[in-house]
Amino acid sequence: MGGVALLAQARTLGFKVAERDGRLILRGPIQHQGVAQCLLDAKSEVLAALRAEADRKMFPPPAERCRHCGSRAFWRRGRGHWLCKTCHPAPYRGAVAQEREVVDPPPAASGWWPIAENVREALDRLGWEPVDGVEFPDDHEGGAAGRRTRGRPDAG
Repeated sequence: MGGVALLAQARTLGFKVAERDGRLILRGPIQHQGVAQCLLDAKSEVLAALRAEADRKMFPPPAERCRHCGSRAFWRRGRGHWLCKTCHPAPYRGAVAQEREVVDPPPAASGWWPIAENVREALDRLGWEPVDGVEFPDDHEGGAAGRRTRGRPDAG
């Protein structure tokens, strides 16, 4: 069993596993000594898994464009901060351990979307009452002339 799997198993059994000065620190239920021994036998793998977890927490991957230049491209050395490729280019190709390109989030919904004619007909059949003054574009007519306003008929 690998270090990641052992670590997951130990945590589900109530173990607290940490690294301190290159040593593996275990705290857990006495009845699971066998699991503790397996962790100690796989010390190097477990320590590598703990370091990888700490690295992700300490240096999370970028989620947004560079705040200075707007670039989407980032790079980092083996274990370190993510750097913008434009603002902080790598000194040489061998220095780059990881690269990542940020994807822009989808635009926020504007609150308006086109409704197809068959959907409008179905809503009308079900007794849907639109809000006064809401405009729906008519795709087949196009342009501002193609817009129609739907609303409740005037009560007067």
